Amino acid sequence: MSNKNLGQFITHLATKAGMDSNNPDLINLLSNAELTKITVHSDIEKAIDENLLSLDTAKDNHPTLKNHYQAQTLNALDRKIESLLDGSGLPEDKIAEIKAIKSTYSRNDAFVEAIQAAALAKGKGASTEDKSALQKQVDETLLKLQEAGAHTAAEVARVEALRKQDRVKYELKAMLGSEKTIFDTLPPAAKQSTLDSIINTALQDKKAEFDFDGDNFILRGPGDTAVVGANQTKYTPKSFIDEILAQNKVLQVTNTATTQAATATPGVTTITANQPAITGNNQTTSNLNKANRLAQTQ
Repeated sequence: MSNKNLGQFITHLATKAGMDSNNPDLINLLSNAELTKITVHSDIEKAIDENLLSLDTAKDNHPTLKNHYQAQTLNALDRKIESLLDGSGLPEDKIAEIKAIKSTYSRNDAFVEAIQAAALAKGKGASTEDKSALQKQVDETLLKLQEAGAHTAAEVARVEALRKQDRVKYELKAMLGSEKTIFDTLPPAAKQSTLDSIINTALQDKKAEFDFDGDNFILRGPGDTAVVGANQTKYTPKSFIDEILAQNKVLQVTNTATTQAATATPGVTTITANQPAITGNNQTTSNLNKANRLAQTQ
């Protein structure tokens, strides 16, 4: 990894953060020529870059993070399987073989097969009473595994729901990041909470939710139906958000008077129809009022 100057490094991090390259504040910062004179050592660049996730990698379930949280979710089932294995009475080499299986679910299946096979082997030639006792032991073990599996399945579903919420938040953050809203003066958390409330209310009205079809961010209606607008046009998440922001007058509107003043040609007076007469007694005022009257008759 070659050394970058500070300007290049800031550009890289801004891109990774999903910032709009046309952001005026970013452009103003990067226009400082002094940034090109400062070199960022490649070791520093690597340490920072590799430990900061972009929105894309985070919402796409970064493999390291996915494995970490999946392992946490399955830990309870792993511990239960290990405990039941140790008290199963299976041969030590068989227990070691099962414990060596990396996949939790494959380990569970192997354990079930092993205790059923062991019970079948022990039951050959055994009395009815002994067979009954063996079956009871197998049933109890399977029940404990089933209960642990059900608990784990519920926990996996809970974590999956949280992961989906996080992915939706990342998508919305990226979508709203470049929008100028009337809430921009609020603290970031308050701004996001307000926007979330407006969006969630609109979703409830449509009985819709944001979801994913593979890697595609979508808007899903009841029963996996499309969500359509007044003209029967199918919404995308972006078109839905744009409409909601517009309906709620959330987006900043450029002040026409301010824009005219900022773009006015020096020495030239712009006359707008229906503007009130200018008061005063000098010749300039008289000419302006005359021009205004003419504009109103056109």
